[in-house]
Amino acid sequence: MAAEWEIIRDECQKRRRDAIPTDFLLHENHVKNLPKNRSTVVETTGHFTDTEIEIVNAPARKIVANIKEGTWTAVGVTRAFCKSAAVAQQLTNCLTEVFFDDALRRAQFLDDYQREHKRLIGPFHGLPISLKDSFFLAPYPTSIAVAKLAREPTMTTAPLCQVLHDLGAIFYVKTNVPMTMMACETVNNIWGEAVNPWGFTPGGSSGGEGALVSMKGSPLGIGTDLGGSIRIPSGWCGLYGFKPTAHRMSTRGHQSALAGMDLVPTTCGPLARSLDTLEFWLEAITSEPRLWGLDNTVVPMPWHPQDEQYNTRKLRIGVIRETDGVVTVHPPVDRALGLVVAALKADGHEVFDWEPTGHKDMGDLFFQNVFHHGDSLHKLLTESGEPLIPSLAMIVAAHEAGVGGFTSEMQRNLTILRDRLRDEYFDRWAATATESKPEMDAILSPMSPWVMPPLKALDRALNVTFTNYVNVLDAPACILPITFVDKKVDKKRTSFTPLNEQDTIIQSDYDPELYDGVPVSVQLMGKRYQEERLLAVAKKIDQLVKAQKEDS
Repeated sequence: MAAEWEIIRDECQKRRRDAIPTDFLLHENHVKNLPKNRSTVVETTGHFTDTEIEIVNAPARKIVANIKEGTWTAVGVTRAFCKSAAVAQQLTNCLTEVFFDDALRRAQFLDDYQREHKRLIGPFHGLPISLKDSFFLAPYPTSIAVAKLAREPTMTTAPLCQVLHDLGAIFYVKTNVPMTMMACETVNNIWGEAVNPWGFTPGGSSGGEGALVSMKGSPLGIGTDLGGSIRIPSGWCGLYGFKPTAHRMSTRGHQSALAGMDLVPTTCGPLARSLDTLEFWLEAITSEPRLWGLDNTVVPMPWHPQDEQYNTRKLRIGVIRETDGVVTVHPPVDRALGLVVAALKADGHEVFDWEPTGHKDMGDLFFQNVFHHGDSLHKLLTESGEPLIPSLAMIVAAHEAGVGGFTSEMQRNLTILRDRLRDEYFDRWAATATESKPEMDAILSPMSPWVMPPLKALDRALNVTFTNYVNVLDAPACILPITFVDKKVDKKRTSFTPLNEQDTIIQSDYDPELYDGVPVSVQLMGKRYQEERLLAVAKKIDQLVKAQKEDS
């Protein structure tokens, strides 16, 4: 007799399967002969029309502009992305809830509105936007890949989703996450394991978003980030991603297995295939008074572009290269950082080494915080009755061994430690200013030691120290895709002294043949509540790197 969670799994997967029209899917001949980069099937299989190919490759701002001009319709755009999302699901297993019919009805309403009123309803009029599974969007379930929650319809809609809807967005899918979202690879019992377009893990916990956007199944995805959950999928799926300061965005109406964990706050933000799409979304959402009214935790700071200052002065960038003192990066990651440094120096910008002082302490604090909230996970998963994925088994085992359950004294001590680490870090940052120069503009670093891990690699070695310290600092960060692995250049290290056992395992995972041709990304971090400044720096660096490629 099947267990209850297995019955729920079968129901959920049937619901998802039945919601996807079969004519949206690729013919089995194409599925049998996949290219290394599965996202290229959009252009190479003949499954999509020329107009559909143009639509799904367009940045968000252009999509809305073409709808406004009458070149495209909201229905045509939505149908194209529903079709490409269906293919993305077929090849990467990136979706949970699918509601194409509702999306097409919404698109028709928007087309009718535009025809009648001769204007758009808002800045996102007709733009399909995909959502991480954790966002409440009535009436669709918000399971966070836990059987116990997968049958329950959602009765409310998150303020962020409500505002996006009011501004003209079209919701059509929710995307796959790890079980409870507390993992760096998107694997669970209910929806199954997701992969990225190259067949590696897409990361987590916004891994389904990363895979979908990378597969051209969405022009813009919204994820959340507690320890790297926007940035890791962005990096491992070759995307641009942005993690804002926590209260610059609304996370109200978001399912969490660790509610109330404010010591290290969660935030939400966009994943896209262009920086312009990130800016398009960030500018509209941060400047929207309706969001400030619906969520009183959001700081009412309208967007103020900072590009102008970088037209008149040079950047000052601190750099963390091949190690943070905890692990060593794969060779292509170090090369990507070198490419950025070279591009900056060639244009006259100042680059200097930045010591990762305090990073290990912040990483330890992050995991103490997670382990001490293990009782919440234990309760949810015990009620669910389903088998645990390895990363959760570790947390639950720690709880059962007596590690967990905050006392007020423990909470206070960790808060004092967090605040001290923040003060020391940003004091060092401020000290980079001189009489003649402003303080540094951003920190350039790896996003992860891996280029991207093979499936199951994180069961043997889990590392998020390049991302989770940013969450402890509650600072904004941006992911930039820089280059691709070249097996002729990115050789395996012949002489390597590991820092620890984890470092040994991570380096052993690097195989130039296996990784050849996959994207390599880096991370930029700014100061709290300086999202505009960080994005301006990211745009400048992105332009310089692209210009360097054109010249080479």
